[in-house]
Amino acid sequence: MYLTSHLVRTPAHDHGGVNTFIYTHHGASSPAIDWADPDIRRIAEEQPGSLVAAITSVPAGGNEVLAYLDVVAPEGLSSRAVAHEIPSALPGGTPPIVWRAGRLTLRYGTVIGLEPRANALFALLAGELCRILGTQKALTPAPRLRGPLRLNRTADSVGFRYQLSPESRAALREIAPGRALPATLAVTFENQDDFVTVFGAPFAEFARLLTGLTLVDIKAAGGIEVWDEGGGMIWRSLDR
Repeated sequence: MYLTSHLVRTPAHDHGGVNTFIYTHHGASSPAIDWADPDIRRIAEEQPGSLVAAITSVPAGGNEVLAYLDVVAPEGLSSRAVAHEIPSALPGGTPPIVWRAGRLTLRYGTVIGLEPRANALFALLAGELCRILGTQKALTPAPRLRGPLRLNRTADSVGFRYQLSPESRAALREIAPGRALPATLAVTFENQDDFVTVFGAPFAEFARLLTGLTLVDIKAAGGIEVWDEGGGMIWRSLDR
């Protein structure tokens, strides 16, 4: 499994955020990869595997990468196990840095000029990966909304894209001000089964990834509905 989280800025320098991509090598051809001692540079740049999901705050493509965190984990390691082994601090040295932490191999770097902020930016990217992998904490007190949250689903030639409705984004801004909310979650058609392997029940996990809330929080907030672009509701949580 290969995970990468990028702090990016648009070409116009008018917007920035964190984009995260998760790949699997399950069932994929990965010649010459030594999983006991993986070459993280080669995996990241030449053999990332099959894209399982992209969680983006800034539309991908043409962005300037200000800082990045790459993580390679043995295939079959659970998402929570990966999150628990991501270190909370850098091992020392000046980026770019490659090191081992438990069963993980990591690579971290920044653009020239951001080295003084290396520790803070690493904490940002590591925290975002851990959140995506399912280790965020429930809000206290539990949030309450007037109705269920809503995800909208659209499709293109590659897969499905999920987004919070504008009303749900506004409601979440009120109950959790300052919380970063990804703009889009994209899941490819061919790798939907891999998403389930990594994360579990898909629609509930889509909601967790896009809201930044735990499943407990989502239940307390009134549940979640998923609507297709054709106008029909395709899924509703039963825990409302």
